[in-house]
Amino acid sequence: MDAFDLNVLDYLLKPISFERFLKSINKFLKQSAAPPLPQNPDKAGNPHILLKADKKIHKMAVADIVFAESLDNYIIVTTTRQKLICYESLSHLEDRLPDRDFLRIHRSFLINVHKITAFTSAHLEINDRQFTIGRNYKEAVLKRLLPSTSD
Repeated sequence: MDAFDLNVLDYLLKPISFERFLKSINKFLKQSAAPPLPQNPDKAGNPHILLKADKKIHKMAVADIVFAESLDNYIIVTTTRQKLICYESLSHLEDRLPDRDFLRIHRSFLINVHKITAFTSAHLEINDRQFTIGRNYKEAVLKRLLPSTSD
């Protein structure tokens, strides 16, 4: 019970999720009377996202992310400038990115819709790279990419 003697505010267990970390920070800020941070800052229109790679935290502009590829328990985030290998699931990254800008096209790929250069019903291209649209995602992808014809 040393924690009570030391006025510990919260206790975090590894691995620490970003949401749990924010909850602890908000608890601290509430106690210190500072304004709280939004629960999901990336979805709230924040133009940047924090990605942990190479034992560093990288502040990345959301608009610079071209696509993300799943690789077991890791993801490779390809940006306009670099590739980052992050220990995070693709689903978790998808939850952190704005829906209006990113689209899941396959269980292994999440792409920035503003970077698409061409597409068919089976594939899409970003610059010279071709991506297969997964059959489970095909309907949602085409609905999102094709203009609606409500005549």
